[in-house]
Amino acid sequence: MDLEWTGIRVLRLSFCMTIYNYELRAENGSEDNALAAQIAQGIAKKLCNVDTLAIRTMLDDEILIEFVESLGRCYFDQLKDIWWMTPGRIGSDCTSTRLTTCLLRHANNEQDMPLIRPQQLKSMRLVPFTNMFSWQCFRFDKQSSNIAFENLEHLSLESRHYGIRVPDGTPMTLENEELNIVFPSLRQLSLICVNITPEIIQPFAASPLTTVVFEGLLGSALQLHALKLNRLSMLKVSTWFGFTISDKKFCTDSNALFQSVKCAVVAFSVDIDDMAINAAGVYWPRLTHLELSSEYIADFALDLVPRVPSLVHLCVRAFNAGKNETEQSTQEYFEYLRKKYLQPSLSNITNVALSFAAGRPVIFDGLATDLFVHYLPKLQNIKLDNAV
Repeated sequence: MDLEWTGIRVLRLSFCMTIYNYELRAENGSEDNALAAQIAQGIAKKLCNVDTLAIRTMLDDEILIEFVESLGRCYFDQLKDIWWMTPGRIGSDCTSTRLTTCLLRHANNEQDMPLIRPQQLKSMRLVPFTNMFSWQCFRFDKQSSNIAFENLEHLSLESRHYGIRVPDGTPMTLENEELNIVFPSLRQLSLICVNITPEIIQPFAASPLTTVVFEGLLGSALQLHALKLNRLSMLKVSTWFGFTISDKKFCTDSNALFQSVKCAVVAFSVDIDDMAINAAGVYWPRLTHLELSSEYIADFALDLVPRVPSLVHLCVRAFNAGKNETEQSTQEYFEYLRKKYLQPSLSNITNVALSFAAGRPVIFDGLATDLFVHYLPKLQNIKLDNAV
């Protein structure tokens, strides 16, 4: 066999919307699943030593799916790394004992998922296409109810539909079946678009976590306290548009989440478009990083400063600030803000990033810079750009 082909270890395939896959179809143009499978098998035979496979496509094309599924099944038992970003399903008849890194954007249930030995895994990202999730695909020993991810250090569990965030608050259903799941080496945990339930969070409670990243409903984030947050080095929480939440509930939930956390880095990113928040109701004494997104929030961001005494980094994205403004209206606006924030604060903020509307008046950036430099006496760096 040609050494030029046998030496290939990495195979990456990507299919876009503009490609019509003629090569996967019979000469008469008919859709022949068998031909697609034969092509996949031929590739696997020629490139026989591949141990890293990356396939990316969101096309729900029957012939293409047959091709990628066949290719995945041909290689699966010899892979060390897999990035599976496709609606195709590898199938529960496939087994891996070698995987150390995997990204599976997959229908995650016992019928569709391949069987993966958990002990070798070091990094894993799971993105189910539905809100159903199961650990059964890692139950290598069907006679035992124990699943030990002995060497897994990084885990990201995400609830997305074809790569699109769906923050609808629907809990991810966990098919636990009374399994004993442990992560004795887990350092970094990301829960993205997951409405946390006690069943989902419980397996991580005893893990030696140092970093937790959460994106989703703020109320759901309160379940994170089960992870003993004070032992972390970093906690990052993000919430975004689309949540119907009252001012009072936002303050209550965010205060409950952040008031007792003592991590070295505590970061909070929030889109406040749908809320008129009273800054006086907020108190986040341990927060070190804050990112705010809305239409007009420059003054609200400064209102918050006394409520976050440990804050070091502040990022403000005001998408419409400065839009359709004249130089005169801009000067009047900042004159109002200068009077409102006449006395410098006692803030420890050293870094600020500001994003405003692209069509803002030329004088807008200079006036914004002067305002923040005056009110934040320890400020060392300030960056301004266009909000996108």
